[in-house]
Amino acid sequence: MDSKQNISVTEPSADTLDDLFGFKAAQKRQKDRDLTTENMKPHFKPWRVFINNIDSYHGKILTDVLSDTMYIDPLTIDTLPDEEDEEFEDEYVKEEEMGKEDRSSKGAKISRKYEVIGTVLDSKYICPENVTVISSLDKDLFLSELMTCDTIIYDITQEPSQIKEICWVLKEIVRALESMEKKSPKAFKRDEPIRHIILISTIMTWALMKPLDPADPELPFTEADYRKRKPHPNYKEHIRCEREIVAVKKIANLKSQLKTLVVCCGITYGEEEGPLHYLFKMAWQNAPSLPIFGKGQNKIPLLHVRDLAALFLNRLKSKDCLNQGYVMDGHPKTIEQARKLFLINKQNLEEEEEFEDNNIELRNTNIAILPELVVVLEASDEFLKERIINLSEKEIQNTHYTEEHMLRRMREYRY
Repeated sequence: MDSKQNISVTEPSADTLDDLFGFKAAQKRQKDRDLTTENMKPHFKPWRVFINNIDSYHGKILTDVLSDTMYIDPLTIDTLPDEEDEEFEDEYVKEEEMGKEDRSSKGAKISRKYEVIGTVLDSKYICPENVTVISSLDKDLFLSELMTCDTIIYDITQEPSQIKEICWVLKEIVRALESMEKKSPKAFKRDEPIRHIILISTIMTWALMKPLDPADPELPFTEADYRKRKPHPNYKEHIRCEREIVAVKKIANLKSQLKTLVVCCGITYGEEEGPLHYLFKMAWQNAPSLPIFGKGQNKIPLLHVRDLAALFLNRLKSKDCLNQGYVMDGHPKTIEQARKLFLINKQNLEEEEEFEDNNIELRNTNIAILPELVVVLEASDEFLKERIINLSEKEIQNTHYTEEHMLRRMREYRY
């Protein structure tokens, strides 16, 4: 009995067991693996643009224009101090010089050129040094690269085989975003950046549309008529692709995070290439005559390729406004009404400040959305109707200023 009482049993500590079974080593390996995966995972870059087939006619020009354009973050551009606020006094010359250096360094941080990535038709194509070529063969890697881009531009006018690829890309991006939204809806809506998909399609998807007014065949089509468009029989796949791109706007939970746009461009020319290249070449070589197609009375919708590139550049520079509000017929008239109308969250309001202007007191106001100038317009129904009636026919051809439309708008914004 005594011998048994003298025996002491030493239980192994938790650290000893971890070392014995290799738990700590396994945890460390998993941690290192997760860290490596996180570092290798590509991050979203708002200055990154994807262009398919950068060695194509359109791709070369788009790449040349975008890769040489400076990107400035619209959220930080207002942080730079205005030159008008500088004080040019002798005793502060030294401080001003330091301030200018400060501003130039800040500008360098928020200013950079657009980063262009894309695929190529010819694997031997030598792309510009500031452009990155990626492959679409590895679908997972290809999709991960696309998810890092702010804007994805797909051109299906030159290579119809790209229709299948853009449809797959659209489907996978929607699936990925829906998966993220399902996991954490609030974080997705708050933190997930806005992505843009732009499709360059052909004007041939409008080829068989009948004139809007038989009495006036010169009346042009507008974007509002896109539902009526009828394609040439050879371009049915193109219009199906357009419809898939537009249909994304109907996905309610992705409206804020995925924007789509379809550009139906005419026949592009310029830069000594394109569909009309051989005609220009014949004229340059003093050919006796140039071929005439059909009766020679058709009107060709021509578009210079540089103008097409400028359109995309303007689209990239004109991002959607973060705070949009519309005031009609004098409503809202108070800050409380505006807060309810524009859904201003009290938790996001800045520190309470009081302003007095014309005996009006503003409290609990989000200073970031306050305009510098407020104009209250109160117009009667008769005034609005008379104003529209007095407009010339040319001004209202491409608008929705119909009686039914106007009355519906008035009822909608009446308070």
